Amino acid sequence: MLLNSKARLACAGMAGSFLLLTVMSTLNWGLEKEPMEVYRARRAAVMDKLKDGVIVIFGLKESEQSDADLTRFRQDDYFYYLSGWDEPGAILMLLPKGRQNIATAMFPGEQTNREILFLANRDPVRERWTGPKLGPVDKQTATLTGFPLVLPLDRFPIEMSNALSAGQTIYTILPLATANLRLSREQEKAEQLKALAPFAEIHDARSSIDNLRQVKGKSEVAFLQKAVDASVDAHLAAMKAIKPGVFEYQVAALLKYTWENAGCERAAYAPIVGSGFDSTVLHYNQDDQPMLSGQTVVVDAAGEFSGYAADITRTYPVSGKFTERQKQIYELVLGAQEEAVNAIVPGKTLLRGLTQVVKDYFKKSPLRGPKGEDDTLDHYFIHGTGHWLGLAVHDVGDYNRPIDKNMIFTIEPGLYIPEENLGVRIEDDYMVNGEGKIVKLSSRLPSSIQEVERSMSGATPKGR
Repeated sequence: MLLNSKARLACAGMAGSFLLLTVMSTLNWGLEKEPMEVYRARRAAVMDKLKDGVIVIFGLKESEQSDADLTRFRQDDYFYYLSGWDEPGAILMLLPKGRQNIATAMFPGEQTNREILFLANRDPVRERWTGPKLGPVDKQTATLTGFPLVLPLDRFPIEMSNALSAGQTIYTILPLATANLRLSREQEKAEQLKALAPFAEIHDARSSIDNLRQVKGKSEVAFLQKAVDASVDAHLAAMKAIKPGVFEYQVAALLKYTWENAGCERAAYAPIVGSGFDSTVLHYNQDDQPMLSGQTVVVDAAGEFSGYAADITRTYPVSGKFTERQKQIYELVLGAQEEAVNAIVPGKTLLRGLTQVVKDYFKKSPLRGPKGEDDTLDHYFIHGTGHWLGLAVHDVGDYNRPIDKNMIFTIEPGLYIPEENLGVRIEDDYMVNGEGKIVKLSSRLPSSIQEVERSMSGATPKGR
C-alpha cells in the first residue's frame, strides 16, 4: 500500500501503537478498489469451478517485481483480481465446501466455502524504510482486507497440510507452456507446493480465472475508462508538443506526466515514441531521437488506473501536416480499423479473425508498396489486429471465445514500410456493452487526418 512522503516521515520517528494507527489511516490511499463483495463473488465463482481441490494463489513479494522501473509495488494480477489486496508477500487459500481445515471453528457450518489470507508479520525496522504494512494480528485486519480469517504467513504450511487431509488436489497458477521454467516465478511456487505436499496433484487454475477475467464488471469498466480518459489527455498534450527538433523522450515524458497527474499509477507499458524509420519498428523503445520535419511519429502509449491498462496508438506528422503519401497510408489504416469494427458480430466474431479482415482490406487497395505493381500493402501489416484489455495490457482470455457483452479489447491495424521510413498505426479501445453495442472508449481522441492536423495546430477539434 502506498503512503505519501508525509506519512512516511511521520512513521519514521514513531513506533508501536502510533505506527498501527498510521497504517489504519493510510490503507485507503493508493489504488481505487472495487467493493469487497466483488472480490468475494469472484472467489466464490472460482471455488465453484474448482470444488475438488484446495486453491492457492501467491501474491508477489517486493523482491519479485518484474519491472525495475516501477516506482510503486504492483501486485500479481491473479492474486489482486481475487483479493483486492495490494501489499506484498501475501498468500490466498480457498477451500471449497467440505474441505477440512484446522480453522474449521472459525467458519459456521460444514458446507461453507472458506477463505484464508496469509500476511507477513509486522517488521518495524523494515517499515521505517518501506512504510507501514498491515499485519495478521492488527486490529481491523478482517475489516480492511475483507477476509474473515487472516493468519500469519508462517502458518501456511500447517494449514496446507490440514486442508489436504480431505483430498490431495491443489490448484494454483502454473507457468505457461512458453515460459522459461528455470526463470519462472510460477514454477518456483509450484515446486514450493510440491515440497509441502509431495503426494498432491497440482493443477492449473489459470483458465478458470481467465474465463472470469475476460468478462468485465461495472467497476472494472469504470477503471478502464478512467485509464483511457487519462491516456487520451496525454495524447492530446503530446500532439501539441510534437514539432521538428523535439526529442522522442520529451514526448514520452510529457505523456507519463499527464496521465499520472490525472490519477494513473504508472504507464501500462513502456511508451513507444518512434519517428522516421523507427515508426516502422513495432516495439521501439529507445525514444532517443530528434523528430524531423517530414517524418511521421508513431505514439503507442497509455496509462494504468487502479491496475487496469489502456492501450492507445496514434500516428502524427512531425511538421503538423501529412504529406500526400502519408495521407494515403494513414487513410488506408483508418479505413481498415473501421472495416474491422464493422465486421464484429457480438457473440459470433473471434478477435483473431479480424486480422484476416484487415489483411484483405489492405490487399484490395490500389495503393502499392515500394517494390512495384505486385507489392500489395497487406505484406506490410505484420501483427495481429487486437487483443483483450484488463489488468494486463495484453489481458488474459481465450481468443477462440467470441467477442461478447462486457468484453474490452483493442483494434489496431498498421502499415510499416521501412523502405519509405513510414509507419502508421491507429489503435483504439472498445467494448461490447450490455445491449450488445460496440462502444469506442477512446472516441475523444481525434483520428481523422483533419482532426489530427487541427489539434496539432492548437485548435480545438470540431465537435469536442
